[in-house]
Amino acid sequence: MAEAGIGKTYLAAFDLLDFHRILFVAHREEILNQAELSFKNIMSNIKTTLYEW
Repeated sequence: MAEAGIGKTYLAAFDLLDFHRILFVAHREEILNQAELSFKNIMSNIKTTLYEW
């Protein structure tokens, strides 16, 4: 398992730059909020929506 805080989400954002839609799934709202900020830092013009199950 990868360690926390080593940039996995940023790496994912860079890998997904050419995609138009992305589904990011996590078991905690805190992780989703942090991921949203990371993705917006890389892709500043994206629109995000959070769904709660």
